[in-house]
Amino acid sequence: MILHSLTLENFRNVTQQTVVFHDGVNVIAGANAQGKTNLLEGAAFWAAARSFRTVRDEELIRSGQPDAYLRADFTARGRTQKLEAVMTRSGQKKLTLNGVPLKTVRELVGVLPSAVFTPSDLGLVQEGPALRRRLMDMVLCQIEPAYLSALSRYNKVLRQKQKLLRKHGPQDHDLFAAYNAQLAKYGAALIPYRASFVEAMSELARGIHATLSRGREILSLQYKTVSAVHDPRAPAAELEATLAGHFAFRLPQEIACQFCLTGPQRDNFLLNINENELRVFASQGQARTAAIAVKMAERAYFMRELGEPPLLLLDDVLSELDEHRRRVVLTELTQGQVLITCCDSRRTRFLGGRVIRVKTGVYIAS
Repeated sequence: MILHSLTLENFRNVTQQTVVFHDGVNVIAGANAQGKTNLLEGAAFWAAARSFRTVRDEELIRSGQPDAYLRADFTARGRTQKLEAVMTRSGQKKLTLNGVPLKTVRELVGVLPSAVFTPSDLGLVQEGPALRRRLMDMVLCQIEPAYLSALSRYNKVLRQKQKLLRKHGPQDHDLFAAYNAQLAKYGAALIPYRASFVEAMSELARGIHATLSRGREILSLQYKTVSAVHDPRAPAAELEATLAGHFAFRLPQEIACQFCLTGPQRDNFLLNINENELRVFASQGQARTAAIAVKMAERAYFMRELGEPPLLLLDDVLSELDEHRRRVVLTELTQGQVLITCCDSRRTRFLGGRVIRVKTGVYIAS
């Protein structure tokens, strides 16, 4: 998959720009707060029609403007294609693929996937489960339409149940039962995908981590879901029945505290070194090495599932790494297209490709 050009109009601090990219490495260089990450944000937008920095589309629109426009010209699976998006301050978002309007975000699945690596990802090990859960969702939503559909439906029902818990009480048992039945159905669709993903990522990350740690440690990933689920790969009907029973058992506690206490929305995966949980004992260096291995495994997973590398976006990550880790990461940038931001392009000059310099929202290729 190759992103040939990206057009941005009234997007963040950009008035109007069309940026042309090299098929290999593209180094986006400039001082802080000039618009380097904005370009990556525009490139990554097509993964799920949203930013990796905010959930509010209006924040993407340039100050004082009513709307923003994005266009990506790219090649995927041997075919030249075009994606366009218009976002308005009223919350409307219109997407088209090759001039044809898209009815749902699900139609974007697998069209122009990307793997994003930011400094916040270095907290994958030591922060709470939300970041790890987000990783599972961001990857699987770009590959599996059924997963994206189940996740969207699950989250919608979860919001409805949470609203009912806050406003009402035990007299609404029939409605609670209906919500729990739907949560069990959609949750049973999510869990096997996540279990398979974590197992595959564990295998891929192990080898990368061995290189990063010079073979001194063994990394593994372990999926954790609802305690009542003993086999996350069980048939859907069995998983659904297990979840339904579990939700019914926990409902009195949820009513008492007016909050959803259990479900796949609390899923996690553990990172272990030599079978010991990293979050408990890891040094900062160990945690950072494991996080890099997981993010690099993410790209390898895309390549395995899609048959070609995704667009790789690295946002000022190199400045956070020591020389050994930096060189291992850069060595991996030999396949596919890469957009990498940095303040000093001299660190990446040996990669070749194109340098795009940024100043106050203006991009100039050199």
